[in-house]
Amino acid sequence: MTWGIYVHVPFCARACPYCAHYRVESESADLQRRFVEALLREIQIEAPRWRPFGPPRTVFFGGGTPSLLADTLISRLVQGLKRMFDLSGVEEFTMEMNPEHVTPERIAFLQTLGVNRISVGVQSFQPEFLRFLGRTHTPEILDRALTALATSSLKSWSLDLMFGMAGQRPEDFAGDLRRALHYRPPHLSTYELTVEPGTPFHIRAKRGERLLADEPTRRVMYILKEETLAREGLLRYEISNHARPGHPSRHNLLYWRRQNVLGLGPGATSLRGRTRWTNRHNLIRYLEHLEAGAPPPRSVERLSRREVLLERVFLGLRLAEGLALPRDLRPRVLEELGGLVEESPKGIRLSFPEGVLRAEGVALRVVELWEQQHERVDPCPISGPSLSPHP
Repeated sequence: MTWGIYVHVPFCARACPYCAHYRVESESADLQRRFVEALLREIQIEAPRWRPFGPPRTVFFGGGTPSLLADTLISRLVQGLKRMFDLSGVEEFTMEMNPEHVTPERIAFLQTLGVNRISVGVQSFQPEFLRFLGRTHTPEILDRALTALATSSLKSWSLDLMFGMAGQRPEDFAGDLRRALHYRPPHLSTYELTVEPGTPFHIRAKRGERLLADEPTRRVMYILKEETLAREGLLRYEISNHARPGHPSRHNLLYWRRQNVLGLGPGATSLRGRTRWTNRHNLIRYLEHLEAGAPPPRSVERLSRREVLLERVFLGLRLAEGLALPRDLRPRVLEELGGLVEESPKGIRLSFPEGVLRAEGVALRVVELWEQQHERVDPCPISGPSLSPHP
């Protein structure tokens, strides 16, 4: 069975107003130490239940800001993972980092632990948009960080850009793309700003503040980034992600292919077949439960056949490799949704730009056609040992 490990480190020095991930604004060394010790206990609880599935293929430290942890704590955490799991077959070990934490020395240290990929949240190179997004780094910090990555011996690395902010013009985004490409990143993610429920931006939007560029401007930016990155050899393999040959994010492909992931840490989500469980978004309760020898508090979803089908279609259509369809369904989908989908190595995918820009509606129609023609087909056949979300 193909699976990976995700470790959620919730700490941030400052929370970004657009971010919907669980995070805690704290740099407390004692709280971080307690978190790592609790996480090691969660690893001990989960390892016997996942080892029968074979070695994981990927490890991903996300957040939050994993690079906010001291090197001694990161080392203790990685060594704990290695004691509980066979990581010898890990193909990709990613660490998310803030630009201000990226130095040649820190990169070298992480490599000694087995990290072979670093992902950096750049978002923009322009001070006004960095301030708008609540980012604390400067263009000078970005230059130092990206130069360090570009000149390192890392197997791979990635940077994120954001577009679609109010006041951002296509030429502003073009400038960010040029600056990013100067460092020749193997992987580049470009995310359109969205206003997520529960975030500070959501509160500001409800008050009437304009946070997003208008739809025609966002459309121009999307097409701009597609054409610009393709010319530079960074090909789109998922709607928001571009990579040079050999450099797609293997861990993120697990999610997009709807494969299995063990999530560790408060707010982390695990998936096994038709069961998904999420550790509660509460660091203190997470610590209290594990310090008492109990698993962390969790919510559990047991997905219906239709929910699994919806996920498969929504995710699969976004990939350049496409979505595998029953052979007799493919001609009907191509005929009805011509211009919005096209043939792909696996079946069908969203066409660019019209299908990509209307992804949700296209996916819903594909699900309807699938259900009409293949009512009894199981979209999620499960093989290998079964697994309960509860130890």
